[in-house]
Amino acid sequence: MDKKDFYTIGYIRRVIGIKGEMGVKMDVDNAVRYKGIESLVLMDTTGTTAVALEQAHLRKDELVIRIKGITTPEAAKKYVGKTVVLPITELPDVGDKRFYYHEIPGYKVFDVVHGELGIAKEIMERSVQPVLMIKQGFTEILIPLIDDTILKVDREKKELHVKTPEGLVALYLDKSDEEE
Repeated sequence: MDKKDFYTIGYIRRVIGIKGEMGVKMDVDNAVRYKGIESLVLMDTTGTTAVALEQAHLRKDELVIRIKGITTPEAAKKYVGKTVVLPITELPDVGDKRFYYHEIPGYKVFDVVHGELGIAKEIMERSVQPVLMIKQGFTEILIPLIDDTILKVDREKKELHVKTPEGLVALYLDKSDEEE
């Protein structure tokens, strides 16, 4: 399987205790979803390895796991630093007004007022809120990703329909007119 077939949920950052437990630093929006998970995939530069778990529970900001057959801290140490991933096919459906950040790049973006804005290039995570970067020719348009902005995600057509804040898109488009 290829790296693009997986999504990252975190990485193993440390060994915990004397029974071979490991702490996974989570990089997800809802860590509770992974409590009680029965298997996962570990990834490093050499490839991927599927592992079965004896246990998985949350403790503060990390998922504490114990891999079947690993019962000592010494045996667990070889896993520290590995990336923890799951197949993209296991992502839960989020409906037609939400999306996962990895799926939007490449989608055509349409605004209620301005029509087709361009192609979604990336979602930039900012401390206040995520921002969608759209390329329209040589112009980059940045729009905040808040619930009121997203109208519809059409996965079949690879389209994202939005309602941008009034005047925001005009700022970018007027600016590109002046540069020409």
